[in-house]
Amino acid sequence: MTLNILIIAGAVLLGGIVSQVVFRRLKFIDLEKAKEKSDKMIAKSKEEAEKISKDAEENARNVKKATEDMLKQMKTLINTIEKNLRFKEEIFAKKKNKNKQYQAFIQQVEEEISTSGLKQQEREGLIKQRLASRLGVTIKEITDKLVSQFERELKEETAEQTKKIIDHAKDKAEKIAKNIIRGALQKFTDRTSV
Repeated sequence: MTLNILIIAGAVLLGGIVSQVVFRRLKFIDLEKAKEKSDKMIAKSKEEAEKISKDAEENARNVKKATEDMLKQMKTLINTIEKNLRFKEEIFAKKKNKNKQYQAFIQQVEEEISTSGLKQQEREGLIKQRLASRLGVTIKEITDKLVSQFERELKEETAEQTKKIIDHAKDKAEKIAKNIIRGALQKFTDRTSV
């Protein structure tokens, strides 16, 4: 029995020595600190993952809202374009109908005049008078309106042509000036290099 006790004591002593050597070689790792450190790393990773997830959700909401807003704007724009198109079609149809009425009226007047046996000049004058009375304006007003329209168009065309001529002259003058400066610089550098 003493031998057994001695063997057990020797084994405990040998186990203590081996454990001391192993702990010293491993620099005595503190399991509590290691667990605490890993718990902190896990918690930090969870926080970062939550932050990334929240940021991604926020970005997704922002993109969804922007897309919805853009879609609403596009729908509004399409509705406006459709309304404008319908309005223009109605106006066109009204003008076309009015034009047909005027054409029919002019044809009726021409037939009446041709059957009455008037001269061509008298016919044109009569057509103009009847058309003017139908429109509710005088021939003078129609003539003045046409003259002012032609004058306005002529002024616009003249202004446009003048601008083109001025722009062309500026471009040409700029090219000539560049060539003169280039030539002067070349002469100056030739003189200084000699």
